[in-house]
Amino acid sequence: MPRIWAVSEKPSLPCLDCQLLRPNSDIRYLGKEDAGAPVTKDENTFMSQDTRALPEKSLQRSAKVVYILEKKHSRAATGFLKLLADKNSELFRKYALFSPSDHRVPRIYVPLKDCPRDFVTRPKDYANTLFICRIVDWKEDSNFALGQLAKSLGQAGEIEPETEGILTEYGVDFSDFSSEVLECLPQDLPWTIPPEEFSKRRDLRSPSSSKKCFRIKDCVFTIDPSTARDLDDALSCKPVADGNFEVGVHIADVSYFVPEGSSLDKVAAERATSVYLVQKVVPMLPRLLCEELCSLNPMTDKLTFSVIWTLTPKGKILSEWFGQTVIRSCTKLSYEHAQSMIEGPTRKIPEEELPPVSPEHTSEEVHRAVLNLHRIAKELRQQRFVDGALRLDQLKLAFTLDHETGLPQGCHIYEYRDSNKLVEEFMLLANMAVARKIHCAFPERALLRRHPPPQTKMLNDLVEFCDQMGLPMDFSSAGALNKSLMETFGDDKYSLARKEVLTNMCSRPMQMALYFCSGVLQDQAQFRHYALNVPLYTHFTSPIRRFADVLVHRLLAATLAGHQGGLSSARGSQAPSDPGQGHHAAQNPAKDGTHTAPASGPPTTLCPGYRELPDVEPEALQKQADHCNDRRMASKRVQELSTSLFFAILVKVRPPACRPSPSLHPTFPPGRLFTGRAPGVRGLWQLGWALGGTCIPWPSLGWSPAMQESGPLESEAMVMGVLSQAFDVLVLRYGVQKRIYCNALPLQSYRFQKVGKKPELTLVWEPEDAEQGPAQQVVSIFSLVEVVLRAEATALKYSAILKRPGTEGLLDWQDEQGGRDLAEEQD
Repeated sequence: MPRIWAVSEKPSLPCLDCQLLRPNSDIRYLGKEDAGAPVTKDENTFMSQDTRALPEKSLQRSAKVVYILEKKHSRAATGFLKLLADKNSELFRKYALFSPSDHRVPRIYVPLKDCPRDFVTRPKDYANTLFICRIVDWKEDSNFALGQLAKSLGQAGEIEPETEGILTEYGVDFSDFSSEVLECLPQDLPWTIPPEEFSKRRDLRSPSSSKKCFRIKDCVFTIDPSTARDLDDALSCKPVADGNFEVGVHIADVSYFVPEGSSLDKVAAERATSVYLVQKVVPMLPRLLCEELCSLNPMTDKLTFSVIWTLTPKGKILSEWFGQTVIRSCTKLSYEHAQSMIEGPTRKIPEEELPPVSPEHTSEEVHRAVLNLHRIAKELRQQRFVDGALRLDQLKLAFTLDHETGLPQGCHIYEYRDSNKLVEEFMLLANMAVARKIHCAFPERALLRRHPPPQTKMLNDLVEFCDQMGLPMDFSSAGALNKSLMETFGDDKYSLARKEVLTNMCSRPMQMALYFCSGVLQDQAQFRHYALNVPLYTHFTSPIRRFADVLVHRLLAATLAGHQGGLSSARGSQAPSDPGQGHHAAQNPAKDGTHTAPASGPPTTLCPGYRELPDVEPEALQKQADHCNDRRMASKRVQELSTSLFFAILVKVRPPACRPSPSLHPTFPPGRLFTGRAPGVRGLWQLGWALGGTCIPWPSLGWSPAMQESGPLESEAMVMGVLSQAFDVLVLRYGVQKRIYCNALPLQSYRFQKVGKKPELTLVWEPEDAEQGPAQQVVSIFSLVEVVLRAEATALKYSAILKRPGTEGLLDWQDEQGGRDLAEEQD
């Protein structure tokens, strides 16, 4: 039986995703406490002649693959074509050799009839051409698979061919939506909300056309990245009695437009998530939905699902309400706009610095709402960490792209500021509230999200490492770990760098958060979300880009339909500030810890796109959850590879001849990119583009000092691990990890030793001239070094080179710091 990519196990067993497996394959298994983390046996597996002499913790569990349940991997790979080495063999006359870019994929024999016609006679012409190949068979007795050449992508190292290869390899559907799918969308455009919808929903719009005295109602607005088009969440905040606030999270009602069982529903379920690349987005839903019908664009009426709380200034929940609503966002704020409001609480921000605001509201009103939300969010965040939450922030690169060429002009660490934290806190609050609600209503059919504890063995190794390094880290719980990271390190540059390295190390034992059906797991202790340290969590706030959220919306709609009057008091435009129906802290405590007011009014009528009860069995819902997990993992990997692609292009070395004097416009072949130092700006690089044979510097094309490095990049780095002939570093300005090999450095010698339990390399550098003696450098874990990232001859490959000690310092990496990637578990 042929080998296979990945299998789908029973829900109680770990998923062996993206592994090369076949029946009788040996695998290593980390045991029950590390469910979800089996790995295939490799050359690093420790084997002993007599396992009886080993302690229990050293024993390695193993298993045999006995049956393949489901094929998951696309079986596609990108790579290069070569002629077989043995020209006299029978295979040479039938096959070419496909060499995958991913070393985990086997080399593949491809029939010559699938190759370009002149490949055999002119193989060098295709040496840099990127191809896609699909595996069709892999015999048990062969190291080579058999495949079929699917497509020629273009030249390796170019953005679009590389991107298409990444998407194909990870099974991302980036094709256009079919006419059958598009027919599911409203055909009469521009679309307006049907009149009957207003009787089923709470109307949160400002009464702009009322003949009565003008009265401000709900000030609703969005806060998103400046380039965002799919706005699926909005916020509102207004003062109420006794100094408290009515705060709302309003999420696009995507399922109104995605009826269950429709062609649109099926393709969205299959895609499961939007995929975000550096230069574009592969959407889960057609752009008409993502960017127009569902997107909460300002000054247009939109259908939403809302969670509305009455909160004290300290963030204590006094009441809680869920329902379907109609909103009209008064403005579209970027994170930068909201941040300027937070940093200037008393400053009157000029109108030209802000986006347009609807006539029913003023920029001052929006400013006050942002400040109130910020104050409450700070209290919520502080309490979350007091209650034991963990946040492991990873540096996230953002790129500046040229509008014409699409090439990266520079990169910087994305800055995660108070405005980001504001939005995050209320999205978390809504997700947790909805999780409690749907689980209380459907304890066997709730779609939730759990985060398992760290893998035990890897965590124990990290504990041992910290003990060896004398770091007083407490790994007993998520909260204890977070407290250790906050308190162990100081604020000086060296301490901050050590914190970055240790945070990176702490991320390694962490498992991925997973969607699951509550009726499949018997032990409710497994429902917990480790990083958030909460018993129940789900995803509700991003239905435009995540299908799991669409499923949760349907469950919530069915939940509310099951409570008589669950939405009835929200009807009409005269709903009181106190939301009325819903969850109130002062009345009728429920089993799940929420509080529900007495029901009143007629039964709720569900809106289109929803069923009164979820028509799905737990096993079927678990299968959907597994698929969402698979696609989310693939999407995350694709995003990482896209970032790596653009960063590798940025690092690429330009030939010395292509570095002109800033005062000259030399001639080069058309379409060639060149680099040179920007005059008078330390550490920044100037770019130019050869157009029509004339090289035009970037100042003529809009270059500015905001554009950062291109070409070889320099940075401080901190050593993360020391081996006998190499060491690993975290490049602090860019958040990338690289291994530096001693034999790639101009050294006279190097020596590895252990000082106590700490590994150490002593490097003896060749003298730069005859008058100097050799320089000696000791490299150990947490050593701060300077490196140069330099491209290799192979497309998109680059290496880190250690700078000789004593060379001039670099720009402070902290000048670039301040940004963080949102923790995957907490979005």
